[in-house]
Amino acid sequence: MKRLAVYSKRYWLFVGLFILHQILQYGFKLSVPIVDSYLDPLLAPIVLLGAWQFERKWLFGKKIALLLHPAEIIAMTIYVASVGEFLFPLLSAKFHFDPYDFFAYGLGGLLYQVLLNTPNNAQ
Repeated sequence: MKRLAVYSKRYWLFVGLFILHQILQYGFKLSVPIVDSYLDPLLAPIVLLGAWQFERKWLFGKKIALLLHPAEIIAMTIYVASVGEFLFPLLSAKFHFDPYDFFAYGLGGLLYQVLLNTPNNAQ
């Protein structure tokens, strides 16, 4: 049975990890530099791709394929990485360009494809 990623426990594990990290980093001022640098770029594609898949299904219903095409995942991952690494640093001094972030974004997109963009991801 095909299911949306947002109905997967794995998806919510990634979302929960993303939220927990934000709370610890900004709410409690706990800092682990390597985690602070690369966890958000790793999780952002996963969270956004799942939300995008849900939105597409909600808007278009049965007229659209349930699973995202690998080209869509690649394109969205490149888009998210570009916004995070090129646009955000222009808008705020809190953000900075880090070429290693592209590896984290790419790994996040790959994890989405392998773990969540499958015909049966209900585990």
